[in-house]
Amino acid sequence: MILINSKAAYGAGHTATLLLNKDEQGILFSFYAEDGTPIDDGQMRITYLNSSEWNGLLYKNQSYELVASNGTIQTESYTGNLYLTVSSSNGKKALSKIAELYNNAGDYYLVGRNCDDMTNTVATAAGLFYDKRLLPIDSFTYTTMYHTNYWMWVLDQASQNSGGYY
Repeated sequence: MILINSKAAYGAGHTATLLLNKDEQGILFSFYAEDGTPIDDGQMRITYLNSSEWNGLLYKNQSYELVASNGTIQTESYTGNLYLTVSSSNGKKALSKIAELYNNAGDYYLVGRNCDDMTNTVATAAGLFYDKRLLPIDSFTYTTMYHTNYWMWVLDQASQNSGGYY
């Protein structure tokens, strides 16, 4: 599942991934700048959620605490989600990628290595198409369009490539 907080980053948005298993247990994975500045040490965040917790996060605007890679506890909430199904083997690949990224936070750059880049990396590891754009809110919007209204996405791509709308 791809998550969005459309209010974060002054409206540019914040994306994260929620990987659910067949028992509806979830791993929420997120990436932020450690001190909230445009160029900073990266901070991976992760938490386990049971079904009532992730339902509360997604549908009741509840916030949850995540353990950051620097050992601190951080709180996050989300305003929207895109539920996508993956096979068990692709889910395991995504989980392996989350573990790899969590243990190697690296640097955070507002443009180039941000939350959306990590969401793209995990989604790609799960075998999903992620329409990576400059702003996380745009990536989420176009990825949602691709997975829910493919032909509208194709038309939008064609119009952008032709220089604009007719």
